[in-house]
Amino acid sequence: MKWIGLLAGVLIVLPCSGQASISGRVLGPDGLVQNVKVVVFNVGSHRKVKVIKTPTGEFGPVPLALGRYKVEVRKRCFKQYSEEVTLSEDKPLWLPIGLYKTCGPPSLFE
Repeated sequence: MKWIGLLAGVLIVLPCSGQASISGRVLGPDGLVQNVKVVVFNVGSHRKVKVIKTPTGEFGPVPLALGRYKVEVRKRCFKQYSEEVTLSEDKPLWLPIGLYKTCGPPSLFE
């Protein structure tokens, strides 16, 4: 029984793995890009950890464990965006994402 109490005490003292979050805004040439699909992959395991469909062009906060992640943004008629990020501190990460049009009528800024 002494070992169980000692083990429980050690487990309480051990630090918990850190958490952080990713948030962002997806912009195109004409402003916010609506109905965007944001996919977050864990680089170490190559697994999808989160898929977000954002009707407004903004996403997050997406809570994640500390580590390396690949963020992909997909939207028809826009070039796919991909970026690898490292969450190494217990704080949020803000991603301003710019997409380029690949089809459709020209925008005001092209």
